[in-house]
Amino acid sequence: MSKDFVNKYLNYKKKLTDYSEYLNPVWSEREKELENYFLSSFSSNFLQHPLFRETMFVAGGKKWQNIQLAFLNNLFSAAKLLLLLREDLFGRPSITSLRYLTSHNSIHLLYHLTKFFQETGTKISDFQNIMEWGGGYGRLAVILSRINSKINYLCIDLPVMAFIQATYLSQVLGKNKINLHLNRELIIIPNTINLIPLPTLINNKTSHFHTDLFISTWALSESAPSAQKFVLDNDFFGAKYLLLTYQKRSLRFPKAEIKNLIPKNFTITYNFEIEFLKENYYLFAERQ
Repeated sequence: MSKDFVNKYLNYKKKLTDYSEYLNPVWSEREKELENYFLSSFSSNFLQHPLFRETMFVAGGKKWQNIQLAFLNNLFSAAKLLLLLREDLFGRPSITSLRYLTSHNSIHLLYHLTKFFQETGTKISDFQNIMEWGGGYGRLAVILSRINSKINYLCIDLPVMAFIQATYLSQVLGKNKINLHLNRELIIIPNTINLIPLPTLINNKTSHFHTDLFISTWALSESAPSAQKFVLDNDFFGAKYLLLTYQKRSLRFPKAEIKNLIPKNFTITYNFEIEFLKENYYLFAERQ
């Protein structure tokens, strides 16, 4: 099932330059665990693996989910929510809403998007080119594709995560929809899901990117200072808007409070604690 992507990953690894300075020690350890799993026992129920469940699924239970669904139910019809949220069998996500046949993770992701649109007065049609820094296993890409199938989506992530995303998304959206970038030259194919391993991005010029919206839900907050500086040096890849979530600094993530990273050419339009998640914050910003 993932043998083709496993072989491509092994070939990609042979050409890798050192990118360890861009990894927080926590994610450096997680990367090793994810790689071992991907190369040895990855399966179609991979979302039941403890590392995915601990880092990419919401742990707030029914209370959080009910708050988010109440918000979404006020803005979407039940039929529309079912269309956007319904899970795919591949990965075997835990279904926590029988009404919408979905996981709390999908509800959580759509809540982020909808909260952003509401607070910034924007809508999905305002954004043709969307970049995500750290894309989990690829679920946001699926939701965005269901909202607008013609979106140009770029996801930057650790190499092994890019290959896991490619495996998942090729099953859910089809291989023709996926563009996994393994070469030194980045050629962005329109209307596709472009998966870019971090070392590939580092070794390429990014000045040709045209990004309308830059998204990072905790990944930038949990990135090493070198990775945060890379994003800042590249001016958030030309994004007009930023949709960010972050946590208070901690021993594990001492540079987590990325509010301090936002340059003066952006106006922060919304920066409040997430209603149901203490010491975690939304940060929405618009380029001046």
